[in-house]
Amino acid sequence: MEVSVSDAARLRVSSACTARMARGLSPWAVALIALALWGVFVAARWWLAADGEIARFVVAGSLLTAPEAGLPVLPGPGYDGQFLYRLAVDPTDLRLQAHGVTLDSSLRLQRITYPALAYLVAFGQPGWVPAALVVVNLLGLGLVALTAALLARDAGRAPVWGLLVAGFFGFVVTLGRDLTEITTAATLLSGVLLWQRGRLAWAAVAFSAAALSRESGLLFVGAFLAAEVLLALGSGARQPRAVLRLLAVGAAPLLAFLSWQLVCWRVVGEVPLLASRGRNLVLPGQDLLPAAAGWVRGAAAGDRADLVNLGQFVCLATVVLMAAWALRSSAAPLGVKAAWCATLLLVASLSSSVWRGPADFRTATELYLASVLVLLAGGRSLRLPALLLLVTTPLTALLRVVDL
Repeated sequence: MEVSVSDAARLRVSSACTARMARGLSPWAVALIALALWGVFVAARWWLAADGEIARFVVAGSLLTAPEAGLPVLPGPGYDGQFLYRLAVDPTDLRLQAHGVTLDSSLRLQRITYPALAYLVAFGQPGWVPAALVVVNLLGLGLVALTAALLARDAGRAPVWGLLVAGFFGFVVTLGRDLTEITTAATLLSGVLLWQRGRLAWAAVAFSAAALSRESGLLFVGAFLAAEVLLALGSGARQPRAVLRLLAVGAAPLLAFLSWQLVCWRVVGEVPLLASRGRNLVLPGQDLLPAAAGWVRGAAAGDRADLVNLGQFVCLATVVLMAAWALRSSAAPLGVKAAWCATLLLVASLSSSVWRGPADFRTATELYLASVLVLLAGGRSLRLPALLLLVTTPLTALLRVVDL
């Protein structure tokens, strides 16, 4: 009995020490932890799934990528990373067929922020682009962790809670296949942080980059800025100069997005935003709820992919429902709450093409970000979503470590 009591006491002391260490972590330390953890995933995937060849992260397919692209090519259509690779080789070349890759839609052209950054990191050298795509995403995760930690600290939380954002399971596919969501998240969080600290010009730059990263980022930005500008104008920002500054910051991302649409239209003859193929949106819940029921049945039957899908859905639903419960009492900016409403409607309305097979929960990135930002400023315990994330993200990562 004495040994048991002693062990319990030591466990309590150890837990208290761990908690104090976590509270004492600086935002930069949180960013380094995120980089280290995601770096382990990249190294394992590079070694196991990609056979030591970083270009395999692109997942190029023979239907749209020719051998002259200089990439390992798999049979079939491949994945979205091949289009981002193509744009990263030369972001100024907007032809639908160039450098050995054929874009399946001009819609790909509007997601230019991530490939443009990779082009800069690669110093314009095509042979360096595959590594640059991974590096940009890794650095983006570091920025996500840093900005989320700063936002957590501003909300009165320990900076370590920034890992609740940086550890989002949707980032596993994004990092493992050279996709855009990490760049979108990094620019959105940077914009929110800069806006809250009154750095409006830089916030406009960050939000413009988010709008040019992914169209769902534009939805988040539009809802956030519309709510914040209307709130400021309605609460006494009556001086003409202040009003003009707010309107300019609010208009900058939209102008950047529309200007790029016009540039693409001049080259390819169609507006990318209007070029979406297939049925992408349905009535809210029409396809998501049947998909969730299918994951329950598949998980009960022992299907590994459906078990992971179900775990991701439960984790996301928990965070979203907790945010809904805390929405009115949370001290989060009104813009964040508006973005939460807009992105919730979007995710609930996504069609079955998103939820078939290994469900593509990276499409819920903006909703997850908004939900966590609401919770960080809500004063409630975050232990439940943290525990769910500690299970869901490693399981998702383990699948991607061994499978392209």
